[in-house]
Parts: sequence; C-alpha cells; structure tokens
Amino acid sequence: MQNPLAFLNSIQLGKPGKVLVLHTDGYALTLALVQFGAGGPVVRAVGRSRQLEPSEALAEAIEGLKATGVRRLPKTAILVTGQALTALLALPVDPEHPRPKDQMHELVRWELESLFSEQGLRWTIGAHLQGRGYLTPEQRTAVAERQADADLDADLVLPGDTSAPRSKPRFGELAVEMGFATREQVEECLALREVFLPDDDQLVCGWTAQMRPLEDELEDDDEGAAGFPWFALAVPEGLLRTWVRACKRREIFLDAAYGTLGIGFGLLDLPSDVGDALYLEVHREQFVSMRGHPGALRSLRVAPTRDGELDLEDAASLCREELSPDVARLYLRAPVAQMEPLREALARLLELEVLPAGGEAAPEAKDAASVTSELPAAVVDGILAAARHRLGVTARDAQPSVSAQPPKPPLWKRKELAPYAAAAAVVLGVIGYDTSLRIETWQNRAELEELEDRYVEQLEIKEIANQILTETNRLKTQVAEQERAVATLADQVSGLERLANRRAQLPKVLTQIAAACNDEMYIQSIKLPPSAGSLVEMRGWALTNTGAQLFVTTLNNTIDDLKGTVRNSRIVSAPGPRNLPGYQIEVWLSFSEGFGA
Repeated sequence: MQNPLAFLNSIQLGKPGKVLVLHTDGYALTLALVQFGAGGPVVRAVGRSRQLEPSEALAEAIEGLKATGVRRLPKTAILVTGQALTALLALPVDPEHPRPKDQMHELVRWELESLFSEQGLRWTIGAHLQGRGYLTPEQRTAVAERQADADLDADLVLPGDTSAPRSKPRFGELAVEMGFATREQVEECLALREVFLPDDDQLVCGWTAQMRPLEDELEDDDEGAAGFPWFALAVPEGLLRTWVRACKRREIFLDAAYGTLGIGFGLLDLPSDVGDALYLEVHREQFVSMRGHPGALRSLRVAPTRDGELDLEDAASLCREELSPDVARLYLRAPVAQMEPLREALARLLELEVLPAGGEAAPEAKDAASVTSELPAAVVDGILAAARHRLGVTARDAQPSVSAQPPKPPLWKRKELAPYAAAAAVVLGVIGYDTSLRIETWQNRAELEELEDRYVEQLEIKEIANQILTETNRLKTQVAEQERAVATLADQVSGLERLANRRAQLPKVLTQIAAACNDEMYIQSIKLPPSAGSLVEMRGWALTNTGAQLFVTTLNNTIDDLKGTVRNSRIVSAPGPRNLPGYQIEVWLSFSEGFGA
C-alpha cells in the first residue's frame, strides 16, 4: 500500500527561475547559468575549466562565471556528463503498476551493467589524448594508421623464420615516437583511462517509462514478449558523489545528473499527428540513432566511431535498420564542421529528407547568442536540453535523469510522526502543519534574499565612503608632513598612524566575521573600541538558536588567525525583521595585540 504522506516529499512551491548546469565530457567543464525567460530557458553566462579534478574545475569555472558580471549564483545545479550510459530497455514492468523503487533500481542496473562495460571499451588511449587536446583528429588518424600497419607487419611470418613473434606497438608509444605527444601526456591519459569509467564502481540509475505503440500495431505474440519500453540512464556512483562533494564545498545543491548521449532528442518539437522521427546524434567516440517521439521512444542504438571520426557507411547502415514507412524525415545533430557534408551524404544514401535538429530560436536566445558563441553546438544543446527538463519545459518522460542525492526516508518512518500514525484526525493535522511550515520557510527565504540584496548595496556604499575617507586621510597626511615643524601637530600625526593601523586590520576582521555568517542570521552593528586593547562589540540576529550558536562558534575559530577570541557572548530570544521570531546575538571580541593600537 502506498504511503499517503509520500506526496509531501515532492511538493515544490513555485517554479525555479534559474539553475546552474555543469556540462562535462570528462576532460573539460562548462558551467552555465540558465535562466527561464519569456521564450524559455536561455544561457545567461558561461565559465569554463580544463582542470581534471572536479573541485578545482568547479572553482575555476565559478571564477570565470563571476568574471562575466554574475554576482550571485543559484543554489541548485544539475550535472550533464559524457561518462553516463543511455539505453532503451524492454522490461516486464507495466508503468501503470510499477515495482518499488529499490526493486526497479536493481532491475535496471542489472540490465545496464554489461552495456556500461561495453561502452568503457570505446574510451581508448587515443580518445583520451584527443580529448585532453594533446592530439588533433588528423594526428590521431595518422597514429592509428601507423599502428595498423605495424600490427600487420608483426603478424606476418616468413617461411623458415623461427624467431620469436614480434611485439605489436602500442598507440601511446607510437604517438610519442611520431612526436605528436610527450611521454608525460601519455602517462597522464593512461591514468585517466583507469578512472574515467571504472568497471568496479556501482551504477546509480534513473528511468522513465515510454508510451507503447497502439494495441493494433502489436501482434498477439509480440504483445507479451516485447515488454514495456523504459528510457534508462546510468552514472557511476563514485563519479556522482565526487561532483556532489565538489558542489557542496561551494554551497551548491547538486540535484540531478543527465547523460550527454541522446539528450538532444528531447529538444525535438514534433507534431503529435506525424509519424515517427528518426534522429541521429554524432559525438566524437560514438553516435546514436533514435526513433519515435520525445516521451514515446521506440528504438535507441549506439555504435562507436572509428578513431574519433564518423564512418558514413556505418551511420547510413544504422539509420537504414530503423527506416519504416511512417518515418518521413531524419533529424541530424552533429559538429558544425561535419553537419552539411554529412546531411547531404545521408540524404543521398537514404533517399530521405535530412533536417538539422533544433527549431527556431526564441528572441531572448538570439540576444544571448554571444554568450555561447565560443561553445560547441553539442555542449549548448546538452545544457539547454537538461535545463528545459529540470525547469519543467519538456515532459518528464522525455529524458531520464539520476537523482544526485540519497533518497529521503518516507514520512511514515520518521520517529516524530510515530505517535500520530494511528489516528487519522491527528495525521491530517500533521499534514496541515507540515504544509504551513513549508510555506513559511519559502516566505522566509524570499525575505532573506531581499535582505541580502540590501546588504550588498550597503557594502557598496560603505566601500565608496572608505575610498573618500582614504583620500581625505591621505591629504591630511600630506599637510602634516609639510607642517612637521609645528610641534602642536605631533599628536595628530600619532592619531593618524593609529587610524591607519586600524584601517589595515579592519577589513581582515570584517572578512572573518563575514565568513562566519550563515544563511540563518545577519549582522546588525559592529562597535569599534575607542582605544587600543578595548573589546569590539558586535550585535546580530538569527532565525534559530542553532544558527546563532553556529555563528559564535565559527567566529571564534575564524578570528584565531588574527590573534583574536570571543571574550563573551550572549544569545537571547528576540523578534527580528517583520517581528519574525528569532534570537538576538551580542558578542564581544578581544585581540591579543589590541585593535587599533
């Protein structure tokens, strides 16, 4: 029996207006700020990084994003990774009567494990060298041809030759020998190959049911044997947890993960009254053909490229197997350099209309085109497709995703609700109370965001005032130097020196205080001591007692670098902005070398 309280875990108040999208192929990270506009999701700003370690790559990409003028980042992000596996499974599970989530996960993972191992074989040392930018496509092809010739020579055995078999050269050794790469680069890629798609890592899976063909399209024998179509996605658990930790260090909540392979299929805008669409998406190491509609996928096939280059006959053969009388056209998504030649060749070989995938851009998207002008089209499409699914523009069953966070425990297992589980009336009261708390929390967050905006404006005004004060003090210092002979100005010079020392130390103290702040509190006032060695008095307000205690504890740790300590603190219950219940914070700070000495 389904838990009647389970639906509360999925309640969302309002639709998210913007989201961070982390797009990675394993070699580079593209961080995009996507905002929901009048014409749909639009990429507003982009930051990039070539760092391999996720934490370093994310930090560098965030700095690049802020360099474009972005002042505040969304707290929610999604991941689009090329290290995921996408597949269409036929499972004996009716979407109208699904199995429990844990059983469904084990069933999907069992089906995908063998496919995941097979996909890992496509990421060769040549793929990693080209992905890291150490080899060009032409150089990779030259090394592969040289390796093939050397393999033939090694296999050739002359009559009467009794010598030991000759060893076959490795791709990395040939790349170094031909001067295309260094040994250090090859060793880096060999290590990368071990961690790129580990075979022993557990898979975290996501799935979404697809619409079956009409009953009259299925024969009696096929109806029971075909199973039900499920669009599935698998991501290595270690990879997912690494990105979750990297985002958490930057105070970002990683909500879900998507795969890059076939993600553009969800962007197709197809009339419901037309036949199935045939879709071909080309990546560097593999390509995929998909037939059907978004949310009603009929077929999905994946094949490898040859040394990073798409073989036209392979693509045409894969598409030919999917052709049927109700397929009227082929939608193609490929790198810009390959698009036109590939489109013309496929149209000639298949005798079918071939159209570039993607529709007319919205006005806002055209205005923001300069933001993504330097990005590959496949990266932009992947970012927008994932953002559209996350923001609810496309149907949920159009694209599978993997939850990046562990599942929440059901409400009926929570200990605080156990005494009320037996009485239906009390349960209804708990539902109302829980809903009201969610609404109040949403309102409080909106008010806190408004207060943060005011705080930023006040900081800018204070910075301008400090600049004016600095210029005034500089002029006073010049006057003092010119009138040094006057004995009565000696005390003023000493006072200016004390102010300069305090001014040098004050930003460090404020920085440490700001670092100790959390989302549940804000600073009301900071009173500096009138003389050296006195205590710095600070007042603030927090939404909860825990937030107040956390601020005092964190502040005591952060000012230790400035040889300071929290001499005394007091936390009392007191109303805050708009009479919100909370706690007044009073803290007295002392510094061993004095403040302003």
